[in-house]
Amino acid sequence: MYQAGRVAHAQKDFQLAKQLYEKAAGLNYVASYINLGVLSYQVSGTPKDYDAARRWYEKAVAANDPAGLNADAAPRAVREDRRLIGDDPPWQARQSCC
Repeated sequence: MYQAGRVAHAQKDFQLAKQLYEKAAGLNYVASYINLGVLSYQVSGTPKDYDAARRWYEKAVAANDPAGLNADAAPRAVREDRRLIGDDPPWQARQSCC
């Protein structure tokens, strides 16, 4: 389902992509969480839902998804909207390498 969602996403069939990603997420396919977050905030021609994007990114972080753990993966618009995400969203935590 996830791969079919990626195909639909690439073909700009965002409604179908969202449905397929949601089915994959329902089966705990973690990679779908980031894609659902992207569809929630970034896709042109679809309603922006920053709260849904935040929930999907947080779910990815909770599942230890490397993309979710990467601070740059979270969209800047979502990271900066403090009304929705609070002051310390989990994806902004960076680990020191040195």
